Amino acid sequence: MSICRKNCKFTSTITKKRLICEQN
Repeated sequence: MSICRKNCKFTSTITKKRLICEQN
């Protein structure tokens, strides 16, 4: 989960990816 959160921040530009990350 921690990694996913970091990934979300890294791909903050991509809202689509961020949404998937949040659901993951």
